[in-house]
Amino acid sequence: MGATVTPASVRDPSRGERRALAYVEWRLACIAVWAAYRDWMRATRADAVLAYAAYEASLDREDAAATAYAWLMTHTRGRTGGPGHPGSAEGANHAPPQEGRW
Repeated sequence: MGATVTPASVRDPSRGERRALAYVEWRLACIAVWAAYRDWMRATRADAVLAYAAYEASLDREDAAATAYAWLMTHTRGRTGGPGHPGSAEGANHAPPQEGRW
């Protein structure tokens, strides 16, 4: 017969898949930071302390995701994903969104 194929949900992810997942998690955490910042800026005086705490927590989550991604990129180098590669974090857009683009 043919080769046995193991579904992705059963097998361990490859190095490339782990790097891609870590990158996506980091970028989602970046989006969450901007959403929390927006919420903090729009918060009423009564809600500002809580909104700031949520913003600060989102920064911590983004930092953890960035650290995990950086570790994977450093310790699981393959033939792709190095500096200058289209999928690398180098040159990622960290600029704040323009006003009105929320």
